[in-house]
Amino acid sequence: MVTLVGSVLLFYESKTDSTRRYLNLPFSIDILALLVTGLLSFSISGSFPMGPIGELWAFTLLILSPCAAAVLFSIPESGRFRETSLYLAALVSAYSGITAVLLLYGGYIPMLGLLYFYWMLGMPIIGVLFLLNAWYWPSITAETLSV
Repeated sequence: MVTLVGSVLLFYESKTDSTRRYLNLPFSIDILALLVTGLLSFSISGSFPMGPIGELWAFTLLILSPCAAAVLFSIPESGRFRETSLYLAALVSAYSGITAVLLLYGGYIPMLGLLYFYWMLGMPIIGVLFLLNAWYWPSITAETLSV
């Protein structure tokens, strides 16, 4: 929820200021794919995503953090705060990449713990970064315009 609210606020702030708005598109497509695979799983099996649809859902979930890093990259140059956000997003993206590789080789059920850790720690970090960057966006654009 934090990631979703933060992304909506960040997209709202970047609608006119960012020249790299196109980097928001993969994140939006991934959110849509995540919703579709989750709803498809619930409509077919009536439970938590399992089987092939569950693996597809897990991959769309794991791709969320690299797409979020691209969104953070689309923010205009603003110094240390943006760099710190990018480093943290890259760290979470590296964890999701390792988890995705392990998911390919280990299967879905053994990786539920890693996915849970990613969902409970990694995605809230991304969400907080989105919220903070959306909050700092007006001051970022004011600094950019005054220079």
